[in-house]
Amino acid sequence: MQQRTRDGLTTRLHVLRALVEDLRRSEVTSLDPRWQAVGPMAREKGQIGRSLARYVRAAAGDTAAETAAGMWDLAVFGSSGTLTFTGIRQQWLRQAVKRWAADEIPRHRGERPHARIQRVVAAAARLSAWPPRPGPAAAAPRTRRTGPGGGRSRRPGSR
Repeated sequence: MQQRTRDGLTTRLHVLRALVEDLRRSEVTSLDPRWQAVGPMAREKGQIGRSLARYVRAAAGDTAAETAAGMWDLAVFGSSGTLTFTGIRQQWLRQAVKRWAADEIPRHRGERPHARIQRVVAAAARLSAWPPRPGPAAAAPRTRRTGPGGGRSRRPGSR
């Protein structure tokens, strides 16, 4: 709750009580961000529950385990959103971009600190996809258009 307050979010006490009562009734064992609040004030209870789950995940997260994955949950790094590295085909390039991203994440602040990093990761994925893999259309042999004279154009007056 202190982290919510530090982030500038207000928590109305009666909504928090209703959230705790819902969690107790449903006998949850952990704060799962996919948990759906129901009943009155469902939207507010859901917002509080998701933010608390994000704070717990960030506090208990293992950044080393997260950086080994192909998709990072940025809550582990204290941010929101995800970074996806699965579009980078070459293993060496994927590892280099992951190392760069892990170094860059703590340096960015603001409303969407991961946005610039995601753009660089997406650019690396596009670079990794070039040249495109040949498909069935690329494998077909090119046919040479030939006309009178074997396909060579002749200018008037030339032999």
